[in-house]
Amino acid sequence: FFLVGSLSVGWHHPGAQQVSLAVDIAESSHLSTLLITTTGRKSGKPRTKPIWFVYADDRLYLQSGKNGETDWYRNLQKTPALKLKIGELILSGVATFVEDEAEIERVHSWFRAKYTYARVAGLIGASIGHGKVVIVEKLTVSARE
Repeated sequence: FFLVGSLSVGWHHPGAQQVSLAVDIAESSHLSTLLITTTGRKSGKPRTKPIWFVYADDRLYLQSGKNGETDWYRNLQKTPALKLKIGELILSGVATFVEDEAEIERVHSWFRAKYTYARVAGLIGASIGHGKVVIVEKLTVSARE
């Protein structure tokens, strides 16, 4: 779903585009998954995968299981630029890796609250709801379907 170009929005107030984007993401936050496209760390080719997400405190969070050993997470470590598709929104952004333990635990609690399976799996020792955390920053709308 890579698209060339970007959406040109004629806002008169500098912060209006960010407010509109926040509203659009918030309206899609009930969805279970988004599609993430990263650049393959070895191939350099686009790699797309559905993953869970949480939108909270006006931020978009992703969480990698397997202690960060998922391909999409490792791809972002090499090239932090990414594309996302959430519902009808197609977004571009940059991954920032969260290291603060208090923030990581807060994000994990949001994932457990959103995803029942994560809560149940966490009770039996699975790493779901306990992975490496990424914040997607510098979000811009590339297109709308």
